[in-house]
Amino acid sequence: MNLKLGNLTLGAHPLIVVPLTDSDVESLDTLEGADAAEIRIDMFLMKNPADAGGISKTIALAAEKFRVPLIATFRRKEEGGAADVSEETRFSMLEAAAGMAVVSALDIEINSPIAARVIQLANRNGKLSIASYHNFQETPAENFLDETARRGWAPGADVVKIAVMPHTARDLRAITSFTLRHHERGVVTIAMGPLGAASRLYLPLIGSLMTFASIRTLSAPGQLTVAEARRFLPRE
Repeated sequence: MNLKLGNLTLGAHPLIVVPLTDSDVESLDTLEGADAAEIRIDMFLMKNPADAGGISKTIALAAEKFRVPLIATFRRKEEGGAADVSEETRFSMLEAAAGMAVVSALDIEINSPIAARVIQLANRNGKLSIASYHNFQETPAENFLDETARRGWAPGADVVKIAVMPHTARDLRAITSFTLRHHERGVVTIAMGPLGAASRLYLPLIGSLMTFASIRTLSAPGQLTVAEARRFLPRE
């Protein structure tokens, strides 16, 4: 595995990524030591979610203020997204982001009809491509997770991201086992909710390339703050 997120080499140490909305970009002065930022376009407060110009302006401001690699995503409603728009609208927004030099990666859901197109778009533009799966209800069986990851890598994704909701110790073992099986290929793994809080630290320590932490905006339940994550995940 020889993957980079902007100027950061993936796998050198676990990256702490903070999700940002447009209002976060405008109001925050610092990312409190986060390594990278995820631009959550679906959570932007603009009146027109298809305003490519406004999105580009916000992304450019984030790059200027924070000077960290940026991951652009427009999360689909079915997997926790805040805006219910067509797949073609989402593709247009991600296409606009892909054309910006300051964007280092695109994230698209494995189950999205536009997944292969977005992955190819990222690859053509020299961006890291992340194929993701989010399940806010449960932790599927390990063979399902393996097959989901395979479908993410098949169109050429660099990294597969799996975020699940654990309810039992068995669920935690399942996402842990998945991480150990696939970490050399390039994975980001997350167990959400109260039971998964500790996983935000131990999964990066055993192979997850990133963990997501908050300053103001929670993009998933159970996120630690950037300060909490940095305490246990120092840069080597």
